Amino acid sequence: MAISAESKVAIIGLGTIGRVLATIFPKGNRSVILSARALSTAQTLANEQGNLARPLAITAAIGEADVIILTIWVPPIQAFFQQYTSQLKGKIIVDPSNPIARDGKGGFVKTIGEAQSAGQILSGLLPKEAKLAKALGTLGAASLAQASGQKPELAV
Repeated sequence: MAISAESKVAIIGLGTIGRVLATIFPKGNRSVILSARALSTAQTLANEQGNLARPLAITAAIGEADVIILTIWVPPIQAFFQQYTSQLKGKIIVDPSNPIARDGKGGFVKTIGEAQSAGQILSGLLPKEAKLAKALGTLGAASLAQASGQKPELAV
């Protein structure tokens, strides 16, 4: 299971990080499938990105994609993996999430045990035929957007 230039990529979840990634792929001349709970959200964003971005319902996006960038929070990812277990077989799942939640004081708190790893928890929920890659979780959306396509030396 390898990622190539021909691999079809879907971004599922079009919140802050998902929206940034949805703009980066077409700017880099790379096609991308966009999907969200509300297909209208994916359609609107795809229309803004031009012909390299295509909206699809979640089930269709999973079916077409080789690589799925899942830009949703950790608790919903667990439910997502359970709901779509059979469709995720053979897929590469890229997870930029961090197990955090807002603390109500302007900061964040970890939502899993101190000794737990979100990667271990989530990879344990995937079918054996799927692969999980933790990536993109160290940059905030603004940093990711600013660093993408940077010249002369690429940062992202």
